[in-house]
Amino acid sequence: MFPWMADTLETEDAEDRKLREKLAGRVGRHVEGVASVRPAIRDGWVSWAGMGGMGVNDYAPILTAAVAFTATLSTQERRRARATGVATRMALAVTEHEAHLFRTRAMGRIVGDHVMVVPYGMVTKVKITRKELARIKVTVELTDGSRIKLAGDAKHRHVFEQLRARAAAVPVGTVPPAPEQRPEPSVARVLASAAGHVAKGAVSVSGHLRAARSPSSQ
Repeated sequence: MFPWMADTLETEDAEDRKLREKLAGRVGRHVEGVASVRPAIRDGWVSWAGMGGMGVNDYAPILTAAVAFTATLSTQERRRARATGVATRMALAVTEHEAHLFRTRAMGRIVGDHVMVVPYGMVTKVKITRKELARIKVTVELTDGSRIKLAGDAKHRHVFEQLRARAAAVPVGTVPPAPEQRPEPSVARVLASAAGHVAKGAVSVSGHLRAARSPSSQ
């Protein structure tokens, strides 16, 4: 390895560690991995199947109002959102108990608003597929069949695999424990709401969906 390559890798590792520490302070937990992702908005990056007849507004416990809005945009509106730079780049933060999405700017170096929390107790499967030579598509399937679709660089595949492994290890319907440290207020509210959301659905979904969990799904 050339010296300049080693210096580049060392710099990237330092930046990644700094970002993980920053996000850990915001979510109140240790962040195991961070990846820069984009919404897979060609066919809608969030597709709601409807949790027992529930509407998009019932997903407020895991979504910010802005995301609940953009998730239901028409094809033409999504194209306009993409053209104006709305939600074009996000940071995926993987913790032991849930995954978080944050808006980012300046090529991912500046982290903005918290977008979404996904407790692993709501996840039935995480699929990782190669989209292009250097791009990977990640599909997170929720207990009702809804999907969150993201695209990221192949160099972050280990983070996506961390997400899949963590989600597969948590039984469906499991309520995440409270964070070890105090998260920022906006994150604390959505974490509490998400935990209540999982708890309400645990009785009805855990029995027949736990068997659907597939750690080896590709």
